[in-house]
Amino acid sequence: MPRRADPLAAAWRSPGRSDRSTWRARLGVGVVVIACLALGLAAVRYAAPVGPVRVALGQDGLDQVRASGACCAIRSWPAAEQSAVSVPLVGYEQSSGSETPVPIASTTKIMTAYVVLHDHPLAPGASGPLIRITATDVSILNNDDWKDESSVPVYRGELLTEYQMLQEMLVRSANNLATALAVWDAGTATAFVAEMNREAAALGMTHTHYADASGFDPASVSTASDLLVVAARAMAVPVFAQIVDQPTVDVPTAGILPSYTPLVGTAGVTGVKSGFTAQAGPCDVLALQGSVAGRRVTVLAAVLGSKTEDTDLAGGQALALARSVLPDITLRTVATRGQRAGVAELWGEDVPVVVARSVQVLAMADEDVVTSLAGTRSGLAVGDRRGTVCGYLRVALGTQVVSVALVSTGPIRPPGAWQRITR
Repeated sequence: MPRRADPLAAAWRSPGRSDRSTWRARLGVGVVVIACLALGLAAVRYAAPVGPVRVALGQDGLDQVRASGACCAIRSWPAAEQSAVSVPLVGYEQSSGSETPVPIASTTKIMTAYVVLHDHPLAPGASGPLIRITATDVSILNNDDWKDESSVPVYRGELLTEYQMLQEMLVRSANNLATALAVWDAGTATAFVAEMNREAAALGMTHTHYADASGFDPASVSTASDLLVVAARAMAVPVFAQIVDQPTVDVPTAGILPSYTPLVGTAGVTGVKSGFTAQAGPCDVLALQGSVAGRRVTVLAAVLGSKTEDTDLAGGQALALARSVLPDITLRTVATRGQRAGVAELWGEDVPVVVARSVQVLAMADEDVVTSLAGTRSGLAVGDRRGTVCGYLRVALGTQVVSVALVSTGPIRPPGAWQRITR
C-alpha cells in the first residue's frame, strides 16, 4: 500500500510564494523598527544635556602658608611692667610675657573716645553737636584740680562741640572733659562706664575692666595687649586718628597747649595716648607710621608701668619697640599671573585654570600667609571662551583681604557626537 504524504510537512518543506513574502516582510519591518529605535535612542542621547563643567581647584604651586603668630623675636623689650607690639595690617602681635591687669591711667581715654564716637559718630571735618558746660562740670574741674588731676579750665554755660571736647580730652588728657563726655553720652558716668566694659568684652579684651572714664581711678585696669586691641579699632576711626595725631590743641579758655602724649608729630609717630598716675606709673600707647615696599604700615606699641621717670621716656621706649618690628615686615608674592590653580573638566577633556593676576601681601618675615580657593563660578558651561572666570583665589592676612579671579586657559569644547551617543 502506498505511503501517504504529510501535508503539513510538505507545506513546511515547500512554502508557497505568498508565505515567503510574508516572512520577508515581517523581517524587514523588524529591522526597520530596531533601526528606528536605535536611531531614536541615539537622537535622545545626543540631545540630552551635556551636563555641568566640573572645576577642580588645588593648592599645588601656590604659596600655601600659615599665620603662625609670634614669628619674629623682639631683640630688646622695654624696662617696664609689661609691653606689647602689634601690626594689625599683617595680623601680627606679641607681648613681653604673661600679662596680668594693671592700672592704665589716661590710656583709658582711648576707650572713652571710641565709645563716644560709636554712639555719636563724626564725619571728617564735622564738629558735632554743641555741649553746654554745667555747674556740675565746673565742680568736677575744681575737684580734679584739688586732686592734681590733668584737666582744662571750663566755665558754666560754655559751649564746646563734641570735636573740641574730644580734642581736649585726648590731646591735653583732660579728666574733667572725659567725665563730662561720659555724662553727655550715657546720662550718668556709671552708665557710661558700664558701656565701656561691654565694649571691652565685645572686643575680646578679657583682662580689662574700667572703673571710670578718665583712668584716674586705679581700678581701671588692663594689659598691654588688650590696649592694643582697642587702639587698633580706634585708629581705624578717621576722626579719632586725626585728633590723636595733633601735637597741640587750642583750648578756648587757655590758648594753644601741647599734647601730653610724647613724640606726636615727630619720628613718624601719629598718636595714640599716654598716661601717668602714682599707681600706674608712666604708660604709653603709640602708633608709628612706616612704609614697606611703598605700602603704608602702622605699628602699635604699648608700654605699661615703665621703669622710667616720666611719660616722655615711656614714649621713647614704645617708639623703639615699634621701630624694631618694621624691618621684619616684607612684601610676599603669594601667586603669579598665569600660575596654575586647577582644571576645568568636561567628559575627560581638561582645560587648565590659572590665576588672572599676581597677588602680593605684606607679612612678617618667615611668617606664613594663608590662601584659600573659593567656590567655583556657577553656570560654567560648554562654549565658554578662554578667560572665563572659573573660581577665586582668596588671601586673608590681618586686615588684608585680596580676592583674584581664576580663569580658563582655553575654550570649553563640547564633546563629539560619538561621545554623546555612547555616553
